[in-house]
Amino acid sequence: RKIVSGSRSSNEAKVIHKLARLCSQQKNYDKSIALHKESLSIKEELKDQVGIAASKIDLGETFGKIQDFETAEQYFEEGMDILRSIYSEVNPHRYLANGYFKVAHVKELNTFSLGYISESLRFRNEIIFITLKNHID
Repeated sequence: RKIVSGSRSSNEAKVIHKLARLCSQQKNYDKSIALHKESLSIKEELKDQVGIAASKIDLGETFGKIQDFETAEQYFEEGMDILRSIYSEVNPHRYLANGYFKVAHVKELNTFSLGYISESLRFRNEIIFITLKNHID
């Protein structure tokens, strides 16, 4: 059931997304997934690519918490693909680092986890380097 009816907006998607995160923190994963999907649907209607990526990554995290790693990985990969395509020519480091960190966190018992942690650390190091370079220049 939709939380809000009528015309959908970016603000509604953000509120629903935050409610989904709150439900996940309270271990109400079914409700969290439903709300994330509702938020994702609005973001898709609005063609909000960054929002779509965030929703997919958070859905991946939630599915990981219920140990549905196959679905989690699917959502993570879709979200990360969107971020990589959006930020291929600008500074993607913060978004990609956070995305890879979330993937690694959920996959902590999976052998692929170290690769995601490595990617997260690589991007975080690039953030530090770029920040220091910009500060010095």
